[in-house]
Amino acid sequence: MPEEQAISTRIADNIAAYSAAWPDEQAALAPLRHQLMAAPSGLFNRKTTPGHITASGIVFCRGRLLLVFHPYLQRLLPPGGHIERGETPSQAAIREAAEETGFTTQLQPLA
Repeated sequence: MPEEQAISTRIADNIAAYSAAWPDEQAALAPLRHQLMAAPSGLFNRKTTPGHITASGIVFCRGRLLLVFHPYLQRLLPPGGHIERGETPSQAAIREAAEETGFTTQLQPLA
């Protein structure tokens, strides 16, 4: 899908920028970079291993950070989950926050 390819390109650009700023992280990012180059659209399939793209959001309410318990990872994390076909990561983060918390959220720029 063209949307997935555009998102994959943005992800590759972000990885390159992050790697330039944090060169010590390049080895940790190598599997993701390899997978992105091998099958860009596969990153959006939850069955893809060694990993796939998910989306999460940092949710603040009245000055407090909202976390949810992730049963598989056994830890508290920001609400998030798998990106559905045709969704952008931002849309998925908003949807996942609503599904996991019941709260309606919106994107806010970091300032």
